Amino acid sequence: MNPKINIADYQLKPITDEVSYREGLAIIGNLIDHKLTKEEGYFFEAVSILVHEYEQKHYPIDALTFDETVRHYIDEGILTDRDLKHCFGSKEKAFEVLEKKRYLTTHMIRKLVKVRYTHFSASEIIKFITSY
Repeated sequence: MNPKINIADYQLKPITDEVSYREGLAIIGNLIDHKLTKEEGYFFEAVSILVHEYEQKHYPIDALTFDETVRHYIDEGILTDRDLKHCFGSKEKAFEVLEKKRYLTTHMIRKLVKVRYTHFSASEIIKFITSY
């Protein structure tokens, strides 16, 4: 673990270019590994917000669709085979839903949104359901 930076050595300022963006990432990378004081926590949050705003403007990422989100959670191991069986009845049925060969039911949605560490946009679920 790297030694914690001294936030007094840094001036909080807008991130306007790639150099200041990389500096912001370095600050976040350093502080994230340490126990922070209240003041350091505020500084960390402020830098994180500035970095996020720069990324939103210069590296925009479109929101994932419902099926892309489910596939992402599967790929990352967040949704397990057990979760898929619980939510859809089986892993095979889950993939049939994602391939629009089987309808997504309200029963499936209710179970799916209760899985830990997942978030599904209601509007994306509605778009998915109405796209059959």
